[in-house]
Amino acid sequence: MKFNTKLEQSNYVVSYDASFEEAMKAMTANRHGAILVVNNNWHVAGVVSDGDIRRAMLKGAIMRSPIRQAINHNVVSVFADDKKTLANPEAIFSRYPHINVIPVIDRKNKLVDVLARP
Repeated sequence: MKFNTKLEQSNYVVSYDASFEEAMKAMTANRHGAILVVNNNWHVAGVVSDGDIRRAMLKGAIMRSPIRQAINHNVVSVFADDKKTLANPEAIFSRYPHINVIPVIDRKNKLVDVLARP
């Protein structure tokens, strides 16, 4: 499966080694209150919400801290070959009203796209 190169410039994705500052800038730009965190192979490591960042900072994280300190590993995702869900993303967002960003992954957990709540 070919990787979606638009994701490299996306405001929905940061590296596992990104700082809190980088993650917060991306989250502010995407206006969805969450970002996906990927490793060097573009495998989804987790998701971080603005609340996750706030809680980590209350525990002592600073703007230069790595975002991996705030990762939520419990990620709702959609497989890239799940045509039914991808044809109707509103259904998954209605099932999870608190989630604004959902990774679309291949069967090896590699990020191929992002669904964002409209």
